Amino acid sequence: MDQQGERSSIAPCTDDIVAKLTLGFWISLLSRGRAYDRRFWVPVLHKAFPHYSGPRRPLHSELEDIRKLRNRIMHYEPIFEYDLHSYRAGIYRQLGHLSPVIADRVRPLDRIPEALVRYGEVWNGDERPDGNESDDLR
Repeated sequence: MDQQGERSSIAPCTDDIVAKLTLGFWISLLSRGRAYDRRFWVPVLHKAFPHYSGPRRPLHSELEDIRKLRNRIMHYEPIFEYDLHSYRAGIYRQLGHLSPVIADRVRPLDRIPEALVRYGEVWNGDERPDGNESDDLR
């Protein structure tokens, strides 16, 4: 189907199908029980994380937490009480499990540390969200 919901005459290629799969789908591949470890994780899926050597459950747990945070952000739900530094570390840890090279290349593009400093200034009342001094707000 195209973006208007019409059927397309062109059969989707593998890349089209993979691109439509959600983050939740990919994380769910890590969420099964013991038999799942023997049938899917050990023989195949662990290869998706070539730089990870631990059990599947901690990997799934951290990815699921990241997915939930992402959903809260995308739905404009509050994240004030979350330890965003820990989530950021988890994101880089997961990227490193996939590819340390990619994790290193993404770091220079990361604006989260600056945003967290700004968030702290606003949250502590040192600055207003519009960038003006907040002396008149105290």
